[in-house]
Amino acid sequence: MKLIDLDIVEAAMSEIGFDLVKTEEGPMDSGLAEFSDGKINITICKERSIWEIWTSKQELVPLGLWRGFPDTVQFIEALISYTKMKRNAEQTGWSWQEKPGGLR
Repeated sequence: MKLIDLDIVEAAMSEIGFDLVKTEEGPMDSGLAEFSDGKINITICKERSIWEIWTSKQELVPLGLWRGFPDTVQFIEALISYTKMKRNAEQTGWSWQEKPGGLR
């Protein structure tokens, strides 16, 4: 079964240079999708209509993204924001690790 609204997410990611490179579809509108720009891979998960960015809690908590998104539009906004931050972090060497007193 094809993930509902994956085509909308794919179009949004394509606009910032990411291609859909892999999907694993499951039952009841669930599955995984992986996007890549050739340097960075971003994996998303959809579990019974709830979207999630699939990476470490350590990366998502400081950004307020350690949660599920039942609304596709809100998820896309969060995903694009995360993806741009991830790309910037890769280019600048910024660390996702939490330290006492904030991020380093």
